[in-house]
Amino acid sequence: MQSSEVSYSHEAHPTALSLSPELMDVLFPEGFPSGDSGAGTPLSVSSPRPVGGTVSHHLLAADEIDRWFRNLVAYGDIDTFIIISPAHWTLDGSVLKITDLPWDAGFAMMDCDSDTAVFLSESAPLGYEPEAFHMEHGIDSLIPYIAAYFPESRVVPILQREENIDTAGLGELATAIRKLVVSNPRTRYFLMVSADFSHHAGIEVTAERDARTEAALPVLSRDQLPHLYSDNRGGLLVLSDILEDGPEDYRLIGHTNSYRISGMDEDDITSYFFTLYW
Repeated sequence: MQSSEVSYSHEAHPTALSLSPELMDVLFPEGFPSGDSGAGTPLSVSSPRPVGGTVSHHLLAADEIDRWFRNLVAYGDIDTFIIISPAHWTLDGSVLKITDLPWDAGFAMMDCDSDTAVFLSESAPLGYEPEAFHMEHGIDSLIPYIAAYFPESRVVPILQREENIDTAGLGELATAIRKLVVSNPRTRYFLMVSADFSHHAGIEVTAERDARTEAALPVLSRDQLPHLYSDNRGGLLVLSDILEDGPEDYRLIGHTNSYRISGMDEDDITSYFFTLYW
């Protein structure tokens, strides 16, 4: 991995929950997951486990995030989550960033899959920049859910420039992930695209944008991605590429927005789509 010149003083990345334990009830409104927490009903598809999906990183939508994980866990264990998030704050350094440090979920430590991180770093231009992941909500908001629902899993977090679809290296990253999945059939990988969709618009514009997005998501074709309103179109591109000939199956777990949830800021709405792909 290409090392950053900036030193990072933490031995593990903190999360919002590790810094504010009182958020536990917000993240898990139906209670902390137990062994029978899978609330979803698996679809009848040739591959019983989805290979990827989209989930919000805004804890305003914590109820929907929790419901998405409850659906996902119904399909069985996952060994490694490869998480692609937009870089919300850190724009300097590499356009694609990676870290191999563990994460403090607040109630457990979550390790990085170091072998996978090394393989991806050797196959695509990923800069080792752990400092860029510090309090990056595109990753840290989701770590406690992974630790709760998939306590034996590991993570490989990746940051890419927000909204870009032409970021250099995304194609190489998708090829590497595909190769990883094909060459390691016994390892259960899942590509998590940490994404929110329409931003900073009113009710009518948000509805118009979301209608386009909802029509495009089941197909997730490369030519439609520029028309999607999302802060992580690069992550959606990688997911589209690893699906190659298009999704075998698709499930929309949920769709809502910040105004529906909070009743506030009707002229500054963020929308959320929760999906699974096979």
